[in-house]
Amino acid sequence: MTYCSVTSTVGPTLQSLPVQTTGVDGGASFRFNAPQGLYQLSVIIDAARFDWERLYFPLHLYGNTGQRTGPWDFDLRHENKPLVPSYRVSIDGRYVGIWFFQRVSLEDLAARRFRGHMACWLQTGGEHQVSLVPFQPMEIDWLHARLEPDPEDELRPPPPEIKQAEHNTPVAKWSQEDFWERQRLRLQSSHAMFQRPLRKAFDGAMAAEQPDVTLLPLLVAAHWLDHRDGALRRALDIIDHTVALRAWGNPNPDSYGHNGDMNAAYALQYMAWSLHMISPNVMGEPRRRRLLDKLAMQGDVFVDLALLNRDYWGGSLLQDHGRKSFNAFTIAALNLYGMIPQAERWLHYALPRMRRGLDAAPRDGVIPASSYFAPRLYLDDTTWLRDTLLTLSGEDLFDTHPELCRVVDYVYNVLNERDGEMLLPSNLRDRVPLDAGGTFFARMATKFHDSRAQWLVLRTLEGPVHPQEQSQSAIRSNALWSFLAYEPGELAPAPPPDNRRQLLHFQDSGLVHYRDDAAGITLSLQCGPWLGYHAYHAAKGPMDRMASAPGEGHFLLAIDGVPLLMTPENGYRLRSFLRTCLLIDDQGQNGDVGYPMSIPSMTYRGQEIQHFNWNPNDGTGLVRLNLKPAYPDYLDVIHYTRDLIFSPGRQIFCRDDVLLGRPRRLSWLFQSQRDQGMELESPLRCRIGAKPRLWIEPTEGSPRLHADICPTDVVWSYSGHNGYKPFSHVRYDSIDSITAACATFRITWPETGQTAGQDG
Repeated sequence: MTYCSVTSTVGPTLQSLPVQTTGVDGGASFRFNAPQGLYQLSVIIDAARFDWERLYFPLHLYGNTGQRTGPWDFDLRHENKPLVPSYRVSIDGRYVGIWFFQRVSLEDLAARRFRGHMACWLQTGGEHQVSLVPFQPMEIDWLHARLEPDPEDELRPPPPEIKQAEHNTPVAKWSQEDFWERQRLRLQSSHAMFQRPLRKAFDGAMAAEQPDVTLLPLLVAAHWLDHRDGALRRALDIIDHTVALRAWGNPNPDSYGHNGDMNAAYALQYMAWSLHMISPNVMGEPRRRRLLDKLAMQGDVFVDLALLNRDYWGGSLLQDHGRKSFNAFTIAALNLYGMIPQAERWLHYALPRMRRGLDAAPRDGVIPASSYFAPRLYLDDTTWLRDTLLTLSGEDLFDTHPELCRVVDYVYNVLNERDGEMLLPSNLRDRVPLDAGGTFFARMATKFHDSRAQWLVLRTLEGPVHPQEQSQSAIRSNALWSFLAYEPGELAPAPPPDNRRQLLHFQDSGLVHYRDDAAGITLSLQCGPWLGYHAYHAAKGPMDRMASAPGEGHFLLAIDGVPLLMTPENGYRLRSFLRTCLLIDDQGQNGDVGYPMSIPSMTYRGQEIQHFNWNPNDGTGLVRLNLKPAYPDYLDVIHYTRDLIFSPGRQIFCRDDVLLGRPRRLSWLFQSQRDQGMELESPLRCRIGAKPRLWIEPTEGSPRLHADICPTDVVWSYSGHNGYKPFSHVRYDSIDSITAACATFRITWPETGQTAGQDG
C-alpha cells in the first residue's frame, strides 16, 4: 500500500501535506492547520492489485441457492462488515468510526478504482491530525487526495426567534390532561370515524413483542385516550431498554450503520419526543437525566458518523436512508433545543442540511423513487418536521417549499380509490399503498382549504384492500397522527370523479400515468434520471445519483387494479432481464453487470420522454421515449424510440423503432408474475392472467419473431414484497439478425366480467 501526499486548499495558498505511514498495519496520518468548521477529505485509489473477488460471494440467504452476487460494498452475511477499502478514522486522537469508500461505480469498476469522501467538524482552530488505520489488509495505492473546506454542508445558526423546546414543542401538550380531555370529546363527536382505527392501533402497540421506540406515541395516547392499563409502564420500559443499549443502530462497531443511519435517528427522534409526551413526574428525574445524557452522547456520535459516511446515508439528500435519518435527527435536535447545550450546535448543521434536502425534492409533487413512491416513507416525517419548525420558529415549510403542495395533486390523480393503492412502476412492487400520510393531507387541507386533501386523510384510514400491501406500523401511526391533525370544520371531503380518463405527464420526474377507469386500464412508466431532472442536478452524492435495475422503456399495465405487465422485484442482482424492455444480442442496457443493490453514481445519459400528446376529447394519446442513450456504445444503437399509443377501446400499442450499426438479434421482454398465468395461445399470441387477463401479439409489419415463455431469474433480497412469488416473461426473439426493425405489439383486454367464449 502506498500513499500520495494530500493537496490542501484549506488555507489561502495551495499546500501539499506529507502523509506519514505508521508501520506494518498500513496506516497513515497527516497534519494540517485550519480554523473551526467543516472539512472534507476526498481520495481516489488505484486498485489494480486489489482482490476484487472479495466483493463477490454466493448467496444462500432468503431462499437463494448459491447464486454469485456482487460487487458488494459490505458483507450482509457478517453483520454488514466492509468489503470495499475502509479505514478506522481518528481525528486529533479521538476515534470517530469506520470510513467506507463508495460503492464502486460502473466507471470505477471497469477501471479498477475506488473513491471515497469523508467529512469532519473541527470544534477548535489550530493544528489537527487525521489518522487512518485500514480495516483489513488490502493492496491499493492512493492516486489523489484532497482536503478542503466542506463543499456540501455548511454551519448556520438557527433562527434568532426560535423558542426553546420545553413547553413549546408541538408534542409538549401531550403531557397535559386537558389536551387529552379535548381529544376524547372530539373522538366522541366530530372524529368518531377514528375510533375503530385508533382501537386497532392501540391493540397493535400493546401486543408488540419488541421494545420499539416508534411505539412510544401510540402507548402514550393509548393511556390517555383509551385508558389502557400498563401503556405508560410499557413506554417507560422501552425508554429504559433503549437508554441501556450500548449502540443505536447496528450494535456491531465494525459494521455499517453502527450508531447511525435510520435506526439511530429514530431512537433520537422518539426518545426526544418522550421527554415532552411524558410528564416529568411520571418519567422521574433520574430516568429523565439518564435519557438526556444518552441523547447528548448519541447525537454527537450521530453527527460524527453522518459526516464520516458522506458517500452513504450521511451524504444522501433524497435516498431514503439519508433523507429519513436527517429528518428524524433534525426533529430530535429541535425538540432538545434549550434542554441540552449540544442541540443548538446540532442545529447549526442539521437545519441547513435539511433545507438542502427539501430543495432537491421533485418539483412536480411526485414522491421520489428513492422512497419507492410510498407516502408512508415520505410524508409523515416531513410533516412532523414542518410542524415542529413552525411551532418553534414561525417558519412554514409548506410556504417555502410549494412543491410539497403538489404531492396532493399527484396522489389524488394516481390513486385507485377503490383499492387504496397507487399503481406505479416501483422498483420493489407495483402496488404502492396509501396507508399513511394522513397527517400531511390533514395539514394541507387546513392550510390551503383543499377538499381533495381532506378526502385523502379519510382514505388513508381505510388502507389498501389487499392485505399483503398493508404496513402495520404505518397504519398504526397514521391513525393517531391523522386523528390529531384532522380539522373537519366546514370543508367537505371531495372524492375523485367517477370514470376518469386521463394521461398525465409529471415532467420533472419523467413519470407518465394513464388511466381509463371505464375500460379498467392503468399504465405507468418513468423515463429519465431516477429521481427526476431537478434532483439530478441538486443532489449529486453517489447514493442520490443512483439507479435501479437497468430497463428503460419498462412500463406497468394493470387491468381492474391488478398489475399484469408488472415490475419483478430487483432482488440482489440488477439486470435488464428483470424489466419489460429490449435486449440486443441478449445484452441489456448501461449498468447491466449484476449489481446486487442500487447502481451508485449513475451518469444520466439522456434517455427521455421525447414527445407527449393527449387529446382528452377523443381519448387518444402518444408517449414517445428516446431510448438510444440507455444502451452501451459497443452495441452501436443508431436510433431507438418506443411509442406507447393510446386510443378509445380496449387496446394499447407498444411500437419500437430500432436502427443498428450492424445486424443483431433483438429480444422483446414483457414481465408478469408466474402464478397469474401466462400461455401462448398461438405461436405469437400470449395471454397473461386469467381473470383479469390481457393479450399481447405483434402486428403485421413487425419483423419475423419467435415467442417463448421464460422464467425471470430473481436473486431474492430480504424484502420479498411479492411474497417471493416467481416471475416469468414472454420473450419475442427476432428470427433473423437485423439492422432495422419497427416492431409493434398490440395489447388488448376484455370487458370486466366477459366470459372466455366472448373474448376478442
